[in-house]
Amino acid sequence: MKFVKAKYEIWDTGECSAKTILASIERAAKVCYKSENNITDSTAEPFVKSLIKRGHTSCLEHGSVYLKVDIPALLRINCDDKDDKYLEFINKCQNAMDADESFGDHRIDGKYIFSSDGDIMYFYTNARFVYEKCPELFWDIILDRKMPEYISLFTPEMGDPYRRQTVLFTADQRITEEFIRHRVASPNKESTRYCCYSSPKHGSELTFIIPPRLKDYIWDGDRPEYVFYANTLKWKAHDKMIEAPDVEMILHTYAIAENAYSSLTTNHAWRAEEARIVLPLGTKADLVLTNSIIDWCYGRPEPVDEYVANVDAGEVVGKRIKGFFGLRTDSAAHPQARELAIPLMNDFKDRGWLKEIE
Repeated sequence: MKFVKAKYEIWDTGECSAKTILASIERAAKVCYKSENNITDSTAEPFVKSLIKRGHTSCLEHGSVYLKVDIPALLRINCDDKDDKYLEFINKCQNAMDADESFGDHRIDGKYIFSSDGDIMYFYTNARFVYEKCPELFWDIILDRKMPEYISLFTPEMGDPYRRQTVLFTADQRITEEFIRHRVASPNKESTRYCCYSSPKHGSELTFIIPPRLKDYIWDGDRPEYVFYANTLKWKAHDKMIEAPDVEMILHTYAIAENAYSSLTTNHAWRAEEARIVLPLGTKADLVLTNSIIDWCYGRPEPVDEYVANVDAGEVVGKRIKGFFGLRTDSAAHPQARELAIPLMNDFKDRGWLKEIE
């Protein structure tokens, strides 16, 4: 068994284009199967097409799509069948944006820019939404085909609150499940159904996250050994004997789980999806989370019909749904969640994406 530190990685997706949208989808989806090493310059498009063919469209949410609608150009068109479908899509997006509500299962962020050169609408969304609501536009985008003059892709500024940002977390099974609870975000998680950890591809071992109580004994990359020492069996890590009963208890538990998992998958023909029942919550998992900057940082006001009474003040006040950082850096959050969320929040601040937590 192997131990690793919890960590995060902020992904740079570059400018919004067919190539970057496809690449983002492929990269996020292949985390599920831990097949990132199969990515090449030519694999994204056929891979995304295969996802769609198999109905795995949730992965498309990691492809951020930013649409610019030129209103004067829109008013000049002579509609054909394609324009009718595009216009229906644009109108629904505009109505959802104006009402600050979801369009189907997806939230639409956007803004207007009014100028003497012409009025512009900007929509911030994802490839799954476009695929489900206007497939004609989706295929035009990812196949890099010519689109009508009134609609085009744009790349938002890095500090734009509606820009969508992807982060890869490496944490244990329980913490990644807590992070998935942020329902406005788009998640993709390493799959214990399809990743068989007893196979050579995964090092023929289980990997665990180092919890806070083990940090004084286990280091990043350690593979603790069970050795005969002073007439007894003891755990050893980085050439040092471990003299802590609670730490030994954890290591024993993990070793038993690893042996059981290996035996079930190699000696008893259990599939990974069956043998995963013995995996401890401390087992390492990769999680890709894509979220708008505003939902990472600030959160949003609740709808008016969800306002609640403030009994002490004797009045009705609106609540604010906390963003990721507001919830996961709070003193009440799990220590291992804060271990990731606090440095990530500071990283956002250093990049100028976060001015203050409201």
